Amino acid sequence: MDYNNKLYDPDSGGIRTDEARDGYANFAAAAVARYKNQIDGIVWEIWNEPNSNDFWEPKRNAEEYMALLKRAVPAMRKADPMATIISGGVLDLSWSVTKAYLERCFQLGLLARVDGLGVHLYGGRSNIHPERIIQELDELRQRFVAHGVRADFPILNTEFGAKLTEYPDSKQETQELEHAKTYVRMYLLCLLEQVRLNIWYEWRWKEGFSGHAILNSDGSPRAAYTAIANLTDQLNGYSFTMRIDEFGKDDFVVVFKNGTQRKLVVWTAGNAHWVSVGVTAAGKSLSASGMMGESGSIHVDTDAFSVRLTGSPLYIDIGAATVRTRGALP
Repeated sequence: MDYNNKLYDPDSGGIRTDEARDGYANFAAAAVARYKNQIDGIVWEIWNEPNSNDFWEPKRNAEEYMALLKRAVPAMRKADPMATIISGGVLDLSWSVTKAYLERCFQLGLLARVDGLGVHLYGGRSNIHPERIIQELDELRQRFVAHGVRADFPILNTEFGAKLTEYPDSKQETQELEHAKTYVRMYLLCLLEQVRLNIWYEWRWKEGFSGHAILNSDGSPRAAYTAIANLTDQLNGYSFTMRIDEFGKDDFVVVFKNGTQRKLVVWTAGNAHWVSVGVTAAGKSLSASGMMGESGSIHVDTDAFSVRLTGSPLYIDIGAATVRTRGALP
């Protein structure tokens, strides 16, 4: 729920008067009351990118945002004590402006008032390199602890996307494939990092709009759509178990589990190279699926197999086999 009501403030994109705050709180409470018995699982997000001058005009202001939140949240909880309420997704966790903005919000009690922190996992000049979020989220969680909140306080990615023009290759086909790699790896990394939600921006291409779309203007899928659909099909029913950390820091060999069945998802954020993965009781071959759904198989040599890690995640079905590591068998 975002942006000001022109009846209260016709010239501004932020809410900065008590009258306007009361109006917003009344509206938010009415929305919560209306839908609490109609739709299960609603997550109410207060504002969009409040740390951006584009959405809190004329200039971002943590004190003003917190004044709004302190007025709205109690009204919403009165209307529905069970409502799930999160803060507005902030833009770019690596940006010094965002860090200072969140720090001030934390000082003013943000984390004690909401059920989760909204983030937009864009990354500025590093936007198309999703592995950066590991450090960004680690730093954020350290700040949770510094403010007396548990490290696993819920984080929700309420917006992420990339434009084809962010990729250096001039061929659209290549750009779309790189686009797909970014989206799928971001999805996987959010599973690893226990981020509670992913919202992709945006759905369909529209001339003159932002250009992040995963569908063309006629509704036909771009590569990112196909790759995300394949991911959800491959991992349907599976949950993240662990990342095996015996490889390079940029290498990801990740175990997902569904009952007794396991799948590995493997890729690298660095240059393509081969690794050997130890397995126990795997048989002579394993079925594999590429990022875009292409099928194949991998030969198992006694108790290990070799796989080439690239920037395109590969899904390897190891069935009831286990992965041999220096620690316990996952």
